Amino acid sequence: MKMLKIKIQPRVQTEIFSMYWKEPLSTETKTLPAFHMDEFPPNESVQALLVRVAEKLDWQSVETLQRLDGFTEPWERVLYEGKSYNKSGGLKHEGLLDKG
Repeated sequence: MKMLKIKIQPRVQTEIFSMYWKEPLSTETKTLPAFHMDEFPPNESVQALLVRVAEKLDWQSVETLQRLDGFTEPWERVLYEGKSYNKSGGLKHEGLLDKG
């Protein structure tokens, strides 16, 4: 099986959240330095890719993050060419491999 080399361009979105109104007041997105992940199997899931990225960036697990009451947005998202992808789907199933 041919392994993939994937370029990752991580971003961190920070929300200033109102505890009173229970909604975001402002959002800031920071772009972090890009890096490549070599030797990624093409049959792995998008979720497996997210786990590897979190390990590489030394981020804590999503399960350990504390969610404020009223905050329902997902902690992680995978975007490619402006489209959001299902974390449970595989790279091939989600069409990511067909796009080059």
